Amino acid sequence: MEGIDQGGVAEQAHRRGYEDGFAEGIVQGRARGSEEAQELAARNAIEASRELDDRAERLDRELVQKAQAAYQLRVQVLDGLIAALPPKIESRLAAAEDDMLALCFEVVCRVLGKSAVQPEAIRAQLTEAIGASRARQSVAVHLHPDDLQALQKEPGWKSGQIGGNDVRWVASPEMVLGGCIVESPEGGLDVRFETQLNALRDLLLQTRRAARAGGGVP
Repeated sequence: MEGIDQGGVAEQAHRRGYEDGFAEGIVQGRARGSEEAQELAARNAIEASRELDDRAERLDRELVQKAQAAYQLRVQVLDGLIAALPPKIESRLAAAEDDMLALCFEVVCRVLGKSAVQPEAIRAQLTEAIGASRARQSVAVHLHPDDLQALQKEPGWKSGQIGGNDVRWVASPEMVLGGCIVESPEGGLDVRFETQLNALRDLLLQTRRAARAGGGVP
């Protein structure tokens, strides 16, 4: 019985030692596995962080390059606009010169048109026109009836100071206010206001054409 008991005790001790060793091995294996897993996770985290840093750095470089390219493009566009500005201004001014000429002519017409129908202006025109006629004895002056009526109210009319007594005055309804036509054997002298304005316009246009030919104005 003692042999049997001793054998069973030894077997139990052996089994218990095996089980303890196995359990300890499991614990150690788990500990090593946990450590390895932690190390692997740490390495993966470091690599992921490096990769993220690399991507962020590449993205920053790309953004900087794109910003620089956009800036250079804007600078080029701005340089082009600045370079094209003087010729465009010159061409605009040249294109507007005809409009300015027409505007000046219109202003002159309005300003002179208001003064041309005044008796003083009519008398001055008549004096100049009649004085330019050589055959005073047969001068005929055609006026608008209203202008002739206004002249007849002037103080110097009855005394012959306006034109003289040898001038024949003709009221012509077809004449416009402020103008007159002086007829003599040597020819007619058109002093109508519209004729003078047309002469002024022709002079302005002639000056414009001369400026184009001489200065290369378009």
